Amino acid sequence: MSDKELSRINVIQSVVEKRLRRRDAAQQLALTERQTQRLMNRFRDQSLKDYFIAASHSFRAGTLHNINRRKLIFLI
Repeated sequence: MSDKELSRINVIQSVVEKRLRRRDAAQQLALTERQTQRLMNRFRDQSLKDYFIAASHSFRAGTLHNINRRKLIFLI
């Protein structure tokens, strides 16, 4: 996972924990507030391990559906 992805996770986690406003997080990430909300929802819905897998694949390759099930189980 790249430094950029780790920093994104830290910012989103700060918003979820209410240490940072969504508007401020959107500015830091150079995203819209709506995109930031979607990242927050994804972060809340998945465990941290699942979020790392989703972040490393879905942000780059479209969706998590592109990974076959055996690879996904191996990654976990």
